[in-house]
Amino acid sequence: MDDRLFFAPIKTPTKVIDFSTGSAIWPVEFADIFPECNCTKPGGWVEFHDWDTHPYSVDGSLTGTDLEHYYHVVLAAFIKQGYYTQPGKHLEQWITDAGFVNVHVKKYRVPLGTWAKGGKNKRMGADNLMQFFEAIEGGAMAVMTRYEGWTPQEVQILTSKARSDARRPDVHVLFDLYAVGGQKPES
Repeated sequence: MDDRLFFAPIKTPTKVIDFSTGSAIWPVEFADIFPECNCTKPGGWVEFHDWDTHPYSVDGSLTGTDLEHYYHVVLAAFIKQGYYTQPGKHLEQWITDAGFVNVHVKKYRVPLGTWAKGGKNKRMGADNLMQFFEAIEGGAMAVMTRYEGWTPQEVQILTSKARSDARRPDVHVLFDLYAVGGQKPES
């Protein structure tokens, strides 16, 4: 985000840990910049990035679409199974509750697709669309067939319709992405 790999105010890190970056490109790029870097000591920093996976549109263009229906049924199924579907908006509280100080939060509105204005928004939207296309069927297939009684064919139809809407330039979908960091107290 903002052409940066992290936001913590560190100059020469010696240890870093990455959890679940999806494509795993982040740790590779970080290691290129800080090859000597190897858990968090007193005064050290942690940083987490995560989504609120509930989509929205400022202009109402998501309303009534198959994409909205996809998220309605799939997220409801995940919630019913006890999954957090909005971890991003809870990160600040979780980090604070864990005892970290100097907590900082950055919230980004990330488009789905290339409809948004500006090069940065178009790039983020294109990347988000790519990861959406890679994940949409697998995530839905697991929860809908295991717990909701759907057939694989029903899930494929649902995801096919959602993909079509995601490609539409007149459907202006946004997701909130949170970058939250904090410092381990010195004592």
